[in-house]
Amino acid sequence: MGKKLGLDQEYEQVVNETTGNRSDTQNAESGPMAMKKAGFFQRVVAFLIDSFIFGAIGGGTHNFGLSALWVLYETILVSNWNGHTIGKKIMGIRVTTVSGENLDWVKALVRACSKVLSLAALCIGCLWMIWDEKSQTWHDKIADTFVGNG
Repeated sequence: MGKKLGLDQEYEQVVNETTGNRSDTQNAESGPMAMKKAGFFQRVVAFLIDSFIFGAIGGGTHNFGLSALWVLYETILVSNWNGHTIGKKIMGIRVTTVSGENLDWVKALVRACSKVLSLAALCIGCLWMIWDEKSQTWHDKIADTFVGNG
């Protein structure tokens, strides 16, 4: 290939090669991101379900221990439960790599830790998916992941 591609171009090239040059990755039948993109409200409700679970456990307190427990919860479940947390499972969505594979524990840990960045500054990093072409939040972009139905 000889030519250096940007991340968006590289992403599109992988998608096009895998899906037989189809540019519509949301409805592709196989390959990366073959599943339909998870909607904003699906993701919000999944997060609220998971937050409710932790609110019940932590009594609504926000401290480092509870945050570390949250990161551990996300990392273990997403890496070992086919991309699901309890909230994601209930809402029928899951996390994969952009190439459609399950996350290993390192990628799941990077994604869980980078949620702090997404939630900081008025949740702009989480809202980013609304106008992002691939519906990715900042933590999805950092960890190179995708959330879809499945």
